[in-house]
Parts: sequence; structure tokens; C-alpha cells
Amino acid sequence: MDCEGDQYASQAVKDIFEQDPMALQSATFDGNLFALPKTEPMIGAQTPVLWVRTDWLKKLNLPAPSTWDDVLKISKAFTTKDPDGNGKQDTIGVALSKEIINGYPSANGFFNAYGAFPRIWIKDPIPSIHGGEAPMSIAKE
Repeated sequence: MDCEGDQYASQAVKDIFEQDPMALQSATFDGNLFALPKTEPMIGAQTPVLWVRTDWLKKLNLPAPSTWDDVLKISKAFTTKDPDGNGKQDTIGVALSKEIINGYPSANGFFNAYGAFPRIWIKDPIPSIHGGEAPMSIAKE
């Protein structure tokens, strides 16, 4: 990397661009680097993490989730049982990006738990096509 990025980019980012200098072309115009392009693969690069308000779990006397059914129950409780204590049903059970499968936080983990894999094609021994459809089991809640 031969630019301002040398000063601001992490060593991990520098290593990626040293391995593939062409990666910088997408963010270069008239010889000037305007941004550091995204350096991770588009599919499957982000590790899904579920963040849970443990203070709200304690307040509502709920155990930490160990299954997706637990996550749905906790989400419903967070939405309906006033965990913030302001006397209103104004909390959000699970915060997700409006983009659903893009952005942060995405709903990919929820889709995956119910057998749907948005933007990913899965080869199956039985001739069939699996796309990004969401099974009805998600819609029931």
C-alpha cells in the first residue's frame, strides 16, 4: 500500500492489499485512493453473534438462551414485559438492520436456524434448489 492508507490502515488490512494490490483499484480514481475497500468475502465472512441484555434477563427472571426457541421467548418478553421499567411497551425484542440480510446486525442467524440461507446456494444430494426463501416456521411468531 503506497498512500495515506499506510498511516491509517491496520497491519491486517495492509497485508491483504499487499497480497492483492488490485483490490485497491475499486477505491482509486485519478491515482488517488479515496477509501479502503471491504476486505472480507461477501458471503459467510461475518461470525453471527447474538447480543443479549443480561440486565433485562435478570429483571424478567429469564435464563440465558440456549436454543432458538429461547431467543424467540426472550424477544417476546423484552417486547411485552417492559424490561426497561418505564411503564410502556416500547422496547424492541431483537434489534436488526432494516436490510435484513445485509448490514449489521443482520438476520442471517435467524434464517439459518430455520433452514433458510439467504444469498447462499446449497448443493443437496437430492436434486433440488435451495435459495433464500424463509420457511413458514419463522413467520409463525
